[in-house]
Amino acid sequence: MGITRIHIKRNSDTFELRRCQIFTEILNLYIQTATPVGSRTIARRLRNSLSPATIRNIMADLEEMGYIEHPYTSAGRVPTDQGYRYYVNVLMQESHLTKDEEETIRTVYERHWTELEEIIGRASRLLSEVSNQAALVLFSGVSRDIFKRIALILLDSSSNRLLVVFVSASGLIRNYKVELPEPIEDIQLERLNRLLNQELEGLPLSQIEYHLKRRMMMEQGSLYYNLFKQALAMIKATILTSKEERLWLEGTSRVLEQPEFREVARTRELLHLLEEKEPLLELLRQDLEQDQRCRIYIGSEMENKAMKWYSLVTCSYKIGNRVIGTVGILGPTRMEYSRLVALVDRMAGLLGKVISQMGEL
Repeated sequence: MGITRIHIKRNSDTFELRRCQIFTEILNLYIQTATPVGSRTIARRLRNSLSPATIRNIMADLEEMGYIEHPYTSAGRVPTDQGYRYYVNVLMQESHLTKDEEETIRTVYERHWTELEEIIGRASRLLSEVSNQAALVLFSGVSRDIFKRIALILLDSSSNRLLVVFVSASGLIRNYKVELPEPIEDIQLERLNRLLNQELEGLPLSQIEYHLKRRMMMEQGSLYYNLFKQALAMIKATILTSKEERLWLEGTSRVLEQPEFREVARTRELLHLLEEKEPLLELLRQDLEQDQRCRIYIGSEMENKAMKWYSLVTCSYKIGNRVIGTVGILGPTRMEYSRLVALVDRMAGLLGKVISQMGEL
């Protein structure tokens, strides 16, 4: 999944193993209850195999190491961002989806989808429901892809309604229906087909409009000028209608229901963050350029004050070998990291497959 883990060696000394055990208990209890964890609670969890005094000593060591802290005087301890990072990098074990979770997620894959908005909207809603957190899906737009071929097909005898079938280098297929301002003859349509495929094959989609405009300038006064003009109009009416970037967000209320966000100030911060979107988009965009498939961002690591109470688990998804978007779960730092990584990773894999197989976006 792209997340580094350094497992504890079996020959580690007893104290180190106990320290890991106590820290894991604190983290698991805090995830479940959202309340600070005391030494007596841990002693009961361990069936008194360690005395409260021994546990307090170990907790003092963990606090000195920066893994746990007192939220206020005379309270138990809670994990810090550094502690969560220690858990993710060192102690976290791979998790597997339950049968029910797997069946729910797979409903995205088993239906025949025809609209990009429909499939991504469904995926984000399902991910929010299963995780009980906010779910995000970023689609980066096809401009990151490369032109492979295009086919222009007449739909009726009037000769002015076309089906445009576009295939990218990554295997993405897009269908468009276009109504021309006037009928087109078969021979002209054949020339337009040939011109588009010869001129544009291998070009990044982001460069297509510039290339065709430059060719129009070069062909001014020649027989090819009008052909390039038609080609540019066709491309602008089809491939270039796609938005560069779209973000789907579901389940904001699920985050607000968490105990951490009962304070009005935190609720206001979260709503502002989700409305502004840019801080989240910046993080999701990073995944588009990384080799690492899944990433975990924890609280203060995100260098944004509004994000200090949250963690974000993300996985990129692909068409062929090209990353085209990111799937993510946003929730409190007190989240089940292992389970949520498994959920996001599975959804990202299925989403890439579904979009690859869609005949029309």
